Amino acid sequence: MLRQYKESQNESEVLMSALMAMREKNAHLENNLSAETRLKMDLFSALGDAKRQIEIQRSKHRYQFYFHTFLWSPYIPIDLVSTILLIDLFVSIAQPKTKHNRF
Repeated sequence: MLRQYKESQNESEVLMSALMAMREKNAHLENNLSAETRLKMDLFSALGDAKRQIEIQRSKHRYQFYFHTFLWSPYIPIDLVSTILLIDLFVSIAQPKTKHNRF
């Protein structure tokens, strides 16, 4: 009877040790997952910022193209140029802004 008690106590200690090891491993994995999620959020935020900067540069280049192509051309009436610039402005304003995917 005493032998069975010692065996069950040893088995309980082994199980408790395994449980503690699993808890530690679980906590470690949770921390790593949290850090990975923060990194992904930062990367998506940076990607969104880069896309906005690219769109700003494209708008500037479109404006410069229209300015140099049409405004300096003696064959295009000024009201057509202003209409083209307004249309481009409204199109760039109306474009949907991309939202960041947040995890």
